[in-house]
Amino acid sequence: MGLRLAFISLWGCSLLLAVNTASADASRQVPPELQKSALYSMEDSVHGIRIRSMPGVSAEAIEIAKARLAMLLEHLPQVAANLADAGAELRIMTGYPNTDVTGGLVSYATEENILKNERDRFTDHRDICVHECAHMLHTAFGPEQCAAITQRFAEAQAAGLWPGCYAMTNESEFFAELTMWYFGTRGDYGRLPEPQEGPAWLKQYDPQSYELLDSIYSGRLLSRRIEWKRLADRGAAAEGSLKSLDSGQPSQIQYVNNTGGTVSYYWLDFEGKRVPYGTVEAGERGSMSTFISHPWLLTDSAGTVLGIWVPETTHDRIVVE
Repeated sequence: MGLRLAFISLWGCSLLLAVNTASADASRQVPPELQKSALYSMEDSVHGIRIRSMPGVSAEAIEIAKARLAMLLEHLPQVAANLADAGAELRIMTGYPNTDVTGGLVSYATEENILKNERDRFTDHRDICVHECAHMLHTAFGPEQCAAITQRFAEAQAAGLWPGCYAMTNESEFFAELTMWYFGTRGDYGRLPEPQEGPAWLKQYDPQSYELLDSIYSGRLLSRRIEWKRLADRGAAAEGSLKSLDSGQPSQIQYVNNTGGTVSYYWLDFEGKRVPYGTVEAGERGSMSTFISHPWLLTDSAGTVLGIWVPETTHDRIVVE
């Protein structure tokens, strides 16, 4: 049986994980061997969002993680519904305290960080679970929320705020890092003058950003239901004529591999050359950021091109079946 591919566009917002001329950011990824859904066999849920854990993760860690996600979603029922509809998951691993974790449609956290134990790689025990869950929420925000985050990030950057901080990497990290402060912990201090944990310091240091987060997490800045639109496969023969044009308008890709094999995905750069960005294991899903006009090419494990898709709107989804 052949492969059937559907590329669907999701109207909404974007996670901009790269703000230069490149597309997306493949530098931080959970190792492929830890992305396999079969590893996370213990299941629970929060507002229809699956919480999946490795065997051996303590009940205490699971309950804390559930409480963290519920805290972020307390006043955001439409965001929770958007995430549930998209099949979002929070996965909790144990025994890998030094592994990079990432956030998006599928977000990861470690038991060691959740419990703040001696094996936590972050000796200050900052709440990485909240950080990665904030990335998850960002994928399900409506255009008003996304535009406000983008605008405030640019304003804070222009004002010289958050010097040397991870929050200044891009708008996505800006939102996730400040979410940590808003909910009582803290992000990377960078070169901040006399920083402190918690929302009171955030409000004092950057009152405009505090107000933005408060308007989002209180539900005053409402979200919308996300709607999906299909895009056409450009076909393998189009590879020689397609290339990235510019990085002016971001788009979020959500991808699902419903095949029985591994799928590799490549960005076609500004010269039309393939740039490898990783693989999607059979039955897995994930998300990453790119830009409208940046083509993406998928192959099977034998290198056969399965199709090429070019984002046209702010959110896109590819499903391989």
